[in-house]
Amino acid sequence: MKTLRARVLNRRLVLDEPTEFPDGTVLDLTVVDDGDELDEEERMALHAALASSWRSAPSRQDATG
Repeated sequence: MKTLRARVLNRRLVLDEPTEFPDGTVLDLTVVDDGDELDEEERMALHAALASSWRSAPSRQDATG
């Protein structure tokens, strides 16, 4: 199996790699999402750290005066 990389542009998949497939070939694409390797305790710690960071960040109003 060959991996091809695409990006999304205007809600369309854009594949900009040379291939040996002839024009008009129909391909079935599968989105691969391995997720992460956090356990529940690590995930809770991450969420707590992110929430703390958001609370400590100045608001736009504070930053613009």
